[in-house]
Amino acid sequence: MKDKENKKIAHLFGISMVLAFILPHTYLPLLLVNPIMCISLVMMSKNKKRYHYNYLIIVAILIPLFLNAFQGVSLKSLQIAGVIVLYAYTFPFIDGVKIHKFYFFLTFAFILLTQLIYLIGIPFLTNLLDTVYPISEFKEGALMEMQDNINTQNMLDYRMGGLYRNSNNCSEALSILFASYLVLNHKEGGLNPIDWIFTLLCYIAIILTGSRTGFVVGTLVLIAYIYLGRKVSRAVRNLFILVFIAAFIVIIQNGSDVFRGLNVLQGFNDSANVKMDTFTYYLQNEDSFINLLFGNFDASKFKGGPNVLRSFDSDYGTLIYSYGFIGFILILIYYFSIFRRVDKVSKIYFFTLLWMYSSTIVKSYRVIFIYMLLLSIIYTNNRKINIRYK
Repeated sequence: MKDKENKKIAHLFGISMVLAFILPHTYLPLLLVNPIMCISLVMMSKNKKRYHYNYLIIVAILIPLFLNAFQGVSLKSLQIAGVIVLYAYTFPFIDGVKIHKFYFFLTFAFILLTQLIYLIGIPFLTNLLDTVYPISEFKEGALMEMQDNINTQNMLDYRMGGLYRNSNNCSEALSILFASYLVLNHKEGGLNPIDWIFTLLCYIAIILTGSRTGFVVGTLVLIAYIYLGRKVSRAVRNLFILVFIAAFIVIIQNGSDVFRGLNVLQGFNDSANVKMDTFTYYLQNEDSFINLLFGNFDASKFKGGPNVLRSFDSDYGTLIYSYGFIGFILILIYYFSIFRRVDKVSKIYFFTLLWMYSSTIVKSYRVIFIYMLLLSIIYTNNRKINIRYK
């Protein structure tokens, strides 16, 4: 009976993971699916105790809400704050179960198919993608151009965002899927051939997005796993890491005319600088010390200025604006507290937090659920350290 219950919960978890990655967020009922899945997993789990540092994120959000409640806050800011508090309060969503690889393969296959769908060129599929995952007017021109011109010879000239319609968001999702698969399927003897095929394909899919951050995060995850996940002599490991560092420096400095994602330095000079300039603009124009410490809660209040973005496009910017430096530090401490309580292979998953520099994890309605969902299973399945609850 217990084994049947565990299998049922494991399948529910797997289905929840697939839906979290691929479900479109175009209508309000669809936005309710993630919170409902979270609550369902918690109710089915026999683990009724929560992680004893969950209060850090709750405090980080509730104090800015209290300070700004009478100054007007948007419904969207309340929605994202509500789900962050929910996922923090209920973490870990579920007690340790084994996720079947099928759900990882299904999720990846769906994302990869939507990346290549214009290359395949089947009208039914492209129309279905455009209908289920509608695109903004801003991106419509670029996607139509890709649909009309992409082929096997020039496919690397395009950034493939798949169902996310944004290459960085697609790369971020693939990075999280990539890292969690390696961690949850690790064995002392290393990965089997099927696992390495999945790893290679997922890494290639990350590169196809053309995201520089995705390339850096995916590479760090892969190298860290190879370095930490296999039992080899210290001399071999040190030689391997030196060769990797040398190759990584050469790639970063020289970039690539074929793969946009390898042009890391150009990325720092372009989009990363713009995001930092936007954040610096906020710091220079914020005249309230209380707001700097505890935030404005509602990120939509920020209107930007000349030569900067009209909104923050990174977690560090939007988190500090919304919840202040105090809230941002509390959130980092929270994740660090979990990082300290997992084994060395599980720590690889936390490389994905580097996305906070160029994209959003905590302040993304979709990604925060994906991240906390997989972190729950990584944390409760930890192999080395006994999990402590209070």
